[in-house]
Amino acid sequence: MFKKIEIWILYLVIILFTILLIAYGSLLKEELIKGQKNRIAYKVVNFISDLPSNFSFLIKNWSGVDLSVEKDRYVEKKGFIKHNFKPRNELLLLSRYDGDLKQSVIELIDLKKFSIIHSWTPNVNEILKLTENKKEFEKFKIEKNSKSFRLFNPLLTDNGNIIFQGFSPLVKIDFCSNILWINDKDIFHHSIAKDYDGNFWIPTQNYPSKIAKYIDGIDINTFTDDGITKISKENKILYNKSVTEILFEHNLANMIIGKLNTFSNDPIHLNDIEPVLEDGPFWKKGDVFLSLRHQSIIILFRPNTNKIIRIISGPFFQQHDVDILSEEEISIFNNNTIWTPKGEVIKKNSEIIIYNFKTNKFTKKFNDQLIRLSFKSETEGLHHILNDSSLFLEEQNYGRILLLNNKGDLEWEYINRAKNGKVYILNWSSIIDDYKLINYIKKMKKNKKC
Repeated sequence: MFKKIEIWILYLVIILFTILLIAYGSLLKEELIKGQKNRIAYKVVNFISDLPSNFSFLIKNWSGVDLSVEKDRYVEKKGFIKHNFKPRNELLLLSRYDGDLKQSVIELIDLKKFSIIHSWTPNVNEILKLTENKKEFEKFKIEKNSKSFRLFNPLLTDNGNIIFQGFSPLVKIDFCSNILWINDKDIFHHSIAKDYDGNFWIPTQNYPSKIAKYIDGIDINTFTDDGITKISKENKILYNKSVTEILFEHNLANMIIGKLNTFSNDPIHLNDIEPVLEDGPFWKKGDVFLSLRHQSIIILFRPNTNKIIRIISGPFFQQHDVDILSEEEISIFNNNTIWTPKGEVIKKNSEIIIYNFKTNKFTKKFNDQLIRLSFKSETEGLHHILNDSSLFLEEQNYGRILLLNNKGDLEWEYINRAKNGKVYILNWSSIIDDYKLINYIKKMKKNKKC
């Protein structure tokens, strides 16, 4: 069945492989010692180390994209499921991957009848075409297409437009999904939040990285230099600051280069910026809360004076999504994910943590109920506590949304299952409880045809 191989050929292959392995090891050692000062070693090592990821990109594009969840935890469940259901006046801005259409969509859901009021489907190919060909967008353009582009944390504006990103340029589309503008100054990612002036705060990946001026020998092309960026409604960048710079300027370089026994290219992982809309006893209008996942901390930062006001750490791990709850409280989506020799593991369940600035204490909201509901999301995920103290949750990793009333009873849940039986991921949905905006959008839907 198999042909015999001459023994000398086998020996030759082994010798050549050994020589190549030694050569690569020498280049890697030289690169680790000299860093980018040796450009040849750097380029060779970088090319070889990028082969697996580049190969995976090619496989992904050849074989098609599958954005279904890794584990189906809710067999037989699909769509909206009523439990202790109470019709609500709020709307759900549902951002999800549609397994039937094979693309991400944004839908505005009436929470009285669970009916779709309106939907947005932006032209991803047009977005790719209009994105400038810059170094930082090389992998983005290789990876992304209409089947893989995720519409992250879309924000519905006062006139029915949508602003979104997908680890991509920032995009604004109108009510009929026509592109109004694109901002490709940097890669925008994770959250989008509106401030008191109607401007938007969004995490970016600053390129080139600012870390090079602090540490010699670091590849600024691969270091994830998260930044906080404020952009106007007219697509003008009003403020940008590297989180790396903030930490170095506050003598907190140890967070970047003083932990563990290895260097990380992503030590910060900024995943939310929450702007302060009005003065309070512990913050001022214009401040921003920053969620640094890989540090498991929340920072209250004052851009006007470039000062860190407070660093919050406590019983939360790898968190996402910080919200202002009252004049002395914030709420935090605690993924509760820890690193173990087996990888990332959730400690029982994900949680909603309330931190009180006055008492400096932490409490948990509806935690017994979340344990019973087996609520967990190792990464991503978000929450919103409504005015009546009800709790909205997105379990991103498993394609599920929950709404608990103010007693902690489950009102309804949503499972993003397609006709093929698979459950697909969600893209950071949100509850709209601005009734002025709700009424405007409903009137607009009646009068506007797309």
